[in-house]
Order: sequence, then structure tokens, then C-alpha cells
Amino acid sequence: MALSEVDEKPSPTLPPNNSALSSPPGDISSLAPLEELSAEFKPSFAFVMAFISICILTLAAALDATSLSIALPIIAEKLHGSAIEAFWSGTSFLVTSAVFQPVIAALSHLFGRKQV
Repeated sequence: MALSEVDEKPSPTLPPNNSALSSPPGDISSLAPLEELSAEFKPSFAFVMAFISICILTLAAALDATSLSIALPIIAEKLHGSAIEAFWSGTSFLVTSAVFQPVIAALSHLFGRKQV
């Protein structure tokens, strides 16, 4: 493909009605003010509580994994295990925990929850 062939192609043009694309960079006069936006997110109480519970569960899982990485070398030393056995026991614990969470949630939904 020759250089002259590339120059012969028509260049795309901007639509005439689009003032935001034709304004210079940094010009914010064509943007709508924030007060004119009508969609406002107002979370309900149930949404906030669900979000807080997800945050607490994520924190608990992170603390569980952190404490596991501290405790496993000590447990493996006491039981005369190797480093690879300690690694796989920790991994199997975390995988088992992740696998059984939906089962426990389904049982909780089936049998109900106790009132605090």
C-alpha cells in the first residue's frame, strides 16, 4: 500500500450539531451543570444493611485467611508436617469454606433464622 493511497481516503468529519466535540479542549461551558441531572441514587435501609453485611463478611474472610497464614506454619511444625502439607491444608480449608457457604445459606433460608 503506497503512502499516496492513504492520503486519498476521506477523513471523518464531526457532526454539525455536536458543540461539545467542536469546543476546544478544557472548555467546560458546554457541559450540563450537576444540578440538572435528574437521576439521584438514594439507597434504602435494606440496601445499606445488605452492603454493610457484605463488607463485614469480606473482612471476616480476609481476617480468616490472614490468621490461617500465621497459624499454619506453627501447626505444621508441631505435627512434623512439611511446608507443602501446610500449604495444601490451608488451601483446602479456604476452598471448603467457600464451597459450603451457599449450602449453609440455603439451610438457613430453609429452616429460618433465630431472632436476636
